[in-house]
Amino acid sequence: MAYDEPEADRPPYHEIGPDDARKLQASGALVVDVRQPDEWRRGHIAGAQLIPLDGIYVFGHAIVDLPHDRDVVFVCEVGQRSGVASEIALVAGFSPDHVHNLMGGMGLWRRQGLPMER
Repeated sequence: MAYDEPEADRPPYHEIGPDDARKLQASGALVVDVRQPDEWRRGHIAGAQLIPLDGIYVFGHAIVDLPHDRDVVFVCEVGQRSGVASEIALVAGFSPDHVHNLMGGMGLWRRQGLPMER
């Protein structure tokens, strides 16, 4: 996690790049894609699960049953919606140590030529 801002300005979850996301997934982390189904169909990370960020209340209920003792990587197109999802996960009781936001999202993932499923 290469983050140059003062600690007080950092979000309460981890911001990671594609390489760290791949390592976490290989170590058993869940990957949750918060985009809309039409975005998902254009390509997503293999093994990811789709839970659209349609609304805070609905999304909160959708993730509450995910295991809280595993790392979770939230993914969207650029990293903004997944940042919101990361914050919701913290409110839903996930430990900040287990919550990760893929910065650059699927846009960066595609630009780096990383594997996707359709």
